[in-house]
Amino acid sequence: MGILIQFPQPGTRTPHGRPLARNSIGEDIKLASMYRQDLNRAAALLLEHVQSDEYDGIALVLKPICPNLEPAFVVAGIYRHKLAEAADATIQLHLQIKIRALQQAGATPSPPHTDARS
Repeated sequence: MGILIQFPQPGTRTPHGRPLARNSIGEDIKLASMYRQDLNRAAALLLEHVQSDEYDGIALVLKPICPNLEPAFVVAGIYRHKLAEAADATIQLHLQIKIRALQQAGATPSPPHTDARS
């Protein structure tokens, strides 16, 4: 099982107010291609897991390319009828992303607080 993290959009790696460096534009084009490949691989993994019949619910957040659009939230399977469980799943995702970010920054995260109901 993997954690899918959206990479920065092209041009967002430059601090606010600073113009893009010429080589940064080329890097952004390369990154955009890598992001598309990454999203395609994520879709393939998703399909593979769904077809395994080992999962019965899904909660996704799709980030639009255009900053004027809202993200799309997709809830399906059992989560469609058990929205509280879907909300719990998104909280777990949030915690895992925070832990991954801390690990990448070199910090040692403390274990996440678990719900007593688990």
